[in-house]
Amino acid sequence: MNIDPIRWLKAEADFHRWIEKPKLYPDDKENKLRKSIHIYYRRKYYNLLTPIIHQVFSLLPVDELLENERRYEAEYFDLVEYSVSEEAKSDYDIRFKIAFTSPSEENKRILSGLWVDDEKTIYDFYEKEFSKIAWFILKNSGTVEDAKDIFHDALVILMDKYTWGKLDLDCSLGTYIYSISRNLWMERLRQIKKEYNFKDIVYYRTKEIPIDYYSEEPDIFEMVSKAIESLGDPCKQLLELYYFENHSWETVAYLMKYSSAASARNQKYKCLERVRKLINGT
Repeated sequence: MNIDPIRWLKAEADFHRWIEKPKLYPDDKENKLRKSIHIYYRRKYYNLLTPIIHQVFSLLPVDELLENERRYEAEYFDLVEYSVSEEAKSDYDIRFKIAFTSPSEENKRILSGLWVDDEKTIYDFYEKEFSKIAWFILKNSGTVEDAKDIFHDALVILMDKYTWGKLDLDCSLGTYIYSISRNLWMERLRQIKKEYNFKDIVYYRTKEIPIDYYSEEPDIFEMVSKAIESLGDPCKQLLELYYFENHSWETVAYLMKYSSAASARNQKYKCLERVRKLINGT
């Protein structure tokens, strides 16, 4: 190989630092390579979700759900007008005393369904949460189509964080996906340099969620993407299992039928070397 084992190990550690905290991620060729691989498979996941999402929206009564949001907000302002105490409003809360199981159990159930791309889970999640995000975006210079795009992006980010153990779930998944979507829409408006003075949904909570590494692409990303496309299996599957799905080497070895974790790891190095040669034209 053209790179010594110590640099391979350092590059792997730096990749995990990027996943954990983007600002700790060094900007060198070896790390750009791993970052590009992760983004490549994230895009693949986005594209796999696309037909399911289109099917969901063909069935979702969006106009009816948005009308419900208008009514919910009006009811909340009625509470304010009649000077209901803050404590009472907090109790009344997001969906006005809807009964539900404990948030942690509900979160686990939804995430399990989303993990396997279960269409019913995705539909139910969209039906419950999409209108809040759409209502927020409509109030802030956007359209329903913008909201669909943002929700799709937010779902990919949600599952990416779940895969890498970065979900800090001290709230419902509804609050989490709303907060991601809010951040994404803020960033979209910044990119088009549109002035805004955000009008939040007053009866819905938000949470600070960093999404900074999701919009970055290294300057070698397109070359890496073309290289991965030309690899074929088993390399494509192996890279996806490790760099996107975050499986241990023991699991990768089992899924790919290698004799040991060490064998799987060595095969991964060979695959990376093939990608490096392709992008360097050697």
